[in-house]
Amino acid sequence: MLSQTDTKLRSKCINHNTQYALFSKGLLSSAKNSLEVIEMRNIDLQRLMIRHLNAVGHPAGRELDEIGQEMLRMDWQTQNNFDDCGVFAMRHMETYMGDVRTWKTGLAQ
Repeated sequence: MLSQTDTKLRSKCINHNTQYALFSKGLLSSAKNSLEVIEMRNIDLQRLMIRHLNAVGHPAGRELDEIGQEMLRMDWQTQNNFDDCGVFAMRHMETYMGDVRTWKTGLAQ
């Protein structure tokens, strides 16, 4: 049986901001004041996302699991700007059209 919060989270009538607020509230309450969980430290978000995609039967879960991820070190990367690095990567990925498996990004050798 779904709780009232679960029902609201799954509702198509509620906007994304409200769904995020409900999710965030649930995450914080389930963390039981664990600072490590609240700050999302030591959590492998890639693995967590792949597990979620596989749990809901999304084909991208298996594909991402098979491809694997590699942390690239590039000489042009910033040392102290942790907020924008995802934005840089997303802007680069937005320009690509084609098969991900054969994509030569040109970011690193």
